Parts: sequence; C-alpha cells; structure tokens
Amino acid sequence: MDNRIEEELRIALDQRDRNIKELSYLMYFSCLMNDEMQEDSLYKRMSWALKEHFEPDILAIATIDMEKNRLDVPLIDPPMPVSELISEDILTNPSHCDILRTGKEHIVTDIRYEPVCKCVAHMLQEGGYACIPLMVGGIPIGMILLIKKQGCCWEEKQMQKLLMVCVGLASSALYRVRLLEYSKHAAITDALTGIYNRRFFDEMLGKQIALSGRNKEPLSIVIADIDNFKKLNDVYGHIIGDRALQYVAQMMENCIRSSDILARYGGEEFVIIMPATNTINAMEKAEQIRQCVESIKLETESGVETLSLTISAGIATFPAHGIDGNMVVMAADKALLLAKERGKNTVMTS
Repeated sequence: MDNRIEEELRIALDQRDRNIKELSYLMYFSCLMNDEMQEDSLYKRMSWALKEHFEPDILAIATIDMEKNRLDVPLIDPPMPVSELISEDILTNPSHCDILRTGKEHIVTDIRYEPVCKCVAHMLQEGGYACIPLMVGGIPIGMILLIKKQGCCWEEKQMQKLLMVCVGLASSALYRVRLLEYSKHAAITDALTGIYNRRFFDEMLGKQIALSGRNKEPLSIVIADIDNFKKLNDVYGHIIGDRALQYVAQMMENCIRSSDILARYGGEEFVIIMPATNTINAMEKAEQIRQCVESIKLETESGVETLSLTISAGIATFPAHGIDGNMVVMAADKALLLAKERGKNTVMTS
C-alpha cells in the first residue's frame, strides 16, 4: 500500500515539475514573440525557440501570399531546396493543402502506420511530423512543419497541446508584426498610386542631400506634372483622372533605378530623387520617362475612345542649383514652369 502511494506521489510530483517547466517555456516563448518587430527576425526566433524545446530534425515555416496565391517558405532549418520538402502543387496552389484549407492540424506519429499528407515531399524512412496551421481570426495564413526521424515522437497529447499553444502565440505575433508593417507602409505611401507620399519625400530629401554632400556626389530632382490634367478631369471625370495618375505612377516606377525615390508630390505632380546623378543624366532619364508616358493609351469609361497622356518635367541638381533641399526643389519647380511655357510635353532644367 505504501509503495503504491509513493508511486502515485512520485508521478504527481513529476507531472507538477513538467507543468512548471512547460509553463515557464510558454512564458519564455511568449516574451520572445512579443519582443520582435521584424517579420524575418520573428521567423528566426520562432524556429530557434521551437527547435530548442521540441527538437525536430527539420523545421519549416510557410506563409500564404494572398495576392499571388502562392505558398512562400521563408525559413527551412536546416536549409534545403523547398521542392525537397513541400510538393510543388501546394506551393503553387495552397488551397490544395488540407491544413491550409481547413485550418486543422495534421500530426503523424509514425509514417510506417499512418498515411503521409500529400503536401510533404520529403522522403522519410521512419519517424513522424506535425503540421500546425498559423491562424489569424479563424483564417489560416500559413503553417509550421516539424519533422522528427524518431518513431512515435508526436503521439503524446500533452506535447501536441503545448505545440499548438506555441504556434497560436506565434500566429498572434506574426499578425501583430504584419499589422505594424502595414501601418508604417500606409503612413508613407500614397493610397491611390501606391508610391511614396509627400511626407516621405520631405523626410528623405534632407537625408539624401546630406549623404550626397558627405560623398561629394551630385543629386538631381525631377518634378513632373501631367499636362492638361484639370481638363481631363472636367471632361472625363475623376475615375479617368485617377486612372491616369495610376498609369503615370506605374510607368515612372518602371523607368527608375532601385536607388531612386519616386513620390506623388501633390495633385497631378510627381517627384523623383536621383542620388549620384548629374543634370545631364537626370535629363536623359526624364526624357525617357516622358517618352514612355507619351506611349500610354488610356481608355475612357465608354471603352470606345482612348486618350494620350503627356508630362512636362523640370530638373535641378545639388549642389549646382542649390545647397539644400528647398533650393533644389524650387529650382526644379521653376524649370517645370519653363517646360509648361515652352508648350508642355517637354523636359527642361534651370
């Protein structure tokens, strides 16, 4: 009788110690997730913390790209080609994955006795895996895959519950980070065209001028304005006017370098910061943009008429046309007015 009581007490104490250990790990995991502000770093912390406790042989994090309807895999540890881990069919169409379609986890404790999900392309001789969806508001936004080559490793219910709680915390952290990034992006971009807004331009201009001064390099500003835009709005309406702004912004974005900064300056005006660019090169790029815009054919609401668009542009360069951002912008604006006076659809410099 005493032996049985002692054994029950030992089991109870072991369970208590395990519960304390798991609670401590959950608090630690939650703090790790809440402290991170960048998505890439969050994935790394997530992977490191899950590997530390659950000790999988392979861990992968996958998220759904809603716009492209693709499955992105930002992290695989240890690194390997994505195609060796997840089937191509799932990568190109996430809705074919039962986990991502239903939001229900799939845990295989031993592949020798249980069917393997069609999502998993990795060839296991033995062992099992846990595939847990990342959920936000009841909607799957991705999944975490943990593979162990040891058999019967995922069959313990308490381990499964702990893993799902951890993935739930990770889901909340990912949603928070993405919401923060979206808020930051919305604060510096123009809602209509998707390019940077005036606020961001004003912030960046001073920094870029200072950098150019330290590096003793020129920096050019291009201010471009859609010709006869008010008439376009008055005759064809604001829907066509908005579409014209979007087309021009997209065309300009396609023409500039990754180091250039394109922003909507206000109304129908756009501005480009071109680091390490002298006046001659800026004139050449602005002329290329002018020609590209001239090739745009904008359909009216009726669909039976197409409109041509043109822009006028003014160029100014630091330090030749000004020793600070305001002076360079004023010089570019004067050049733009000169282009308008010369008949529009042209590029001028101060």
